[in-house]
Amino acid sequence: MNINLIAMAKQESAAEKVASLTGHAVAYAKDIFGTAQDHLEQRGRVWIYNADRMARTWRPPTWFTAQGVQYGVSQPPVPTDQETSAEELPNIVHDRVWGQSTPRGLLMNHWGYGVHADGRARVWTDLVGFGRCYVVETAEIIAVSNHIGVLAFFLGRPLEIDDKAVALFCNFGWFTADTTPFRGVNRVPRATFIDLFADGSVKKSVYLPLAELVGEREAEPDFDAVVQASRLAARNLDQLSIRTPTVYLSGGQDSRMTAGLWLSGGSAANVMTMGTLEQEAHIATELMSKLGNERSLAANGVVHKITEPKPSGITMTLEDRLSTAHKMWDGDAAPTNMKRDLRVPTGAAALTIGGTNGEITHGYFYSKPGQLELIQRLEHPLKRLGQVFAARNGTALVRDQLDHFFEHEYEVISSAGSPGIPSTDVFYFREKLRRWHNQSLNTSSVVLLGSEAYIRMAFDLSIEQRIEKVAPKTIARTAVPAWDGVPYYKATVGEAKVATSKGLRIWLTDPELFNEVLDHPRIWDRYLDRAKITAFRELIPQGEAVGSHESWFNRALWVDSLDLHREQLHHTVQAAGAY
Repeated sequence: MNINLIAMAKQESAAEKVASLTGHAVAYAKDIFGTAQDHLEQRGRVWIYNADRMARTWRPPTWFTAQGVQYGVSQPPVPTDQETSAEELPNIVHDRVWGQSTPRGLLMNHWGYGVHADGRARVWTDLVGFGRCYVVETAEIIAVSNHIGVLAFFLGRPLEIDDKAVALFCNFGWFTADTTPFRGVNRVPRATFIDLFADGSVKKSVYLPLAELVGEREAEPDFDAVVQASRLAARNLDQLSIRTPTVYLSGGQDSRMTAGLWLSGGSAANVMTMGTLEQEAHIATELMSKLGNERSLAANGVVHKITEPKPSGITMTLEDRLSTAHKMWDGDAAPTNMKRDLRVPTGAAALTIGGTNGEITHGYFYSKPGQLELIQRLEHPLKRLGQVFAARNGTALVRDQLDHFFEHEYEVISSAGSPGIPSTDVFYFREKLRRWHNQSLNTSSVVLLGSEAYIRMAFDLSIEQRIEKVAPKTIARTAVPAWDGVPYYKATVGEAKVATSKGLRIWLTDPELFNEVLDHPRIWDRYLDRAKITAFRELIPQGEAVGSHESWFNRALWVDSLDLHREQLHHTVQAAGAY
């Protein structure tokens, strides 16, 4: 977790105002996250802040100077095309941001800025936009941060819920495109440069067009390039991180692919397998045995553990859990976070390496029998997603927002060179992938399958190759030939229910507040059909309410508490004299 902020006075007359607002914004961030190795500096009309809270997680700092340019990053960028060390990384980043290269050779899940002595600055986002990065721009000020609440101080007006954005959130479960819960605060798009000039002017550009990353072309998927880039990234991560990363290995395809890439590169790892499903643990044990015995693995820094999940008791009230969630994420996170004790983390965090992003090679929306034929009968493939994400439990406001949503999405995606069935995979990549994850404001996480080589390979696959899951199987086999022939395991619906049945449903964690919010809506009934929510609640005493019903309760609770958070944040910002 690391708060980053850059703010510029676009007009000389606004410089004093930006200085004052930056001070209040930094004080607000420290009030939530505490003080670490904080850095605050002015260069020309630009003020920069970095709370370097990762000194016990990463060897390289998140605040460093290279060639006279001061950098602040949310977490250290990791090259996928050249080896590096903590000492070499600053100059590599400088070359990617200002020199002959571009940030496209860096893993996703970070963003940063570089500022010259005269105040000339450049902000960049990763090639996917996975790292949290938001912007506020007015006639006088532009400010960029990974924390929405920090940016509220620069908005220049009262904080307002963005009805259209929240309506779509209630339908999908994540904020779409570049929206956030609040008007005037926007997510910075993927692969973006924002250049700030010493005279206060601003220029925005894209360093890697979407078409170049995902567009159809006459090329075979390059699995060898994925293995090479991923192994190199894994070695870099091993060198740059202080604590040994945790790598998850199950019986499935994506985790085997990811673990194989990591382990075949010679990197140390705490390999973890959940022991809930006996067959899964058995397969993971067989895979690890083919790499060596326990002693030989330990000599290379690799340990395999089978862990039995222990459900933790919930001691925090639902009100406190929601309050903490919004202080960290201001609503732009998964509502399921409220289902457990939730505290602002302190201290060191170990890196976790999982199979995130494996889904873009799967044919996510059409791999099951009959789905492809169903999509092919429609006017365009995203019409099917309009059926999957139909506003069945939403109000008229939600339905209105969905009317042209998928038409616009298909226009954008097809114009980027991905018409037809692959447009559904690009939608997953553009939307769900980058928005449903908490994105490192409570942990340090890295997406090993986040290199340009992997993403380009995924969109060079044929439809048939996606359905047959050719990519994860081929990459795992290429990375660790000894694993070839070991069967995969996928839990049945019944087994999966047993494995996930230990958690408490949201209505059991704090019945009093649960019923109070659903009985007396603050704003949730603007977006969710009250009659539908009431009907779902009636299933609870009968023991028939399940996870799908719970997800709608979660959204109602989340949105109502978000509006309460908005009100509190508004008073804080107003008291600072921001408007």
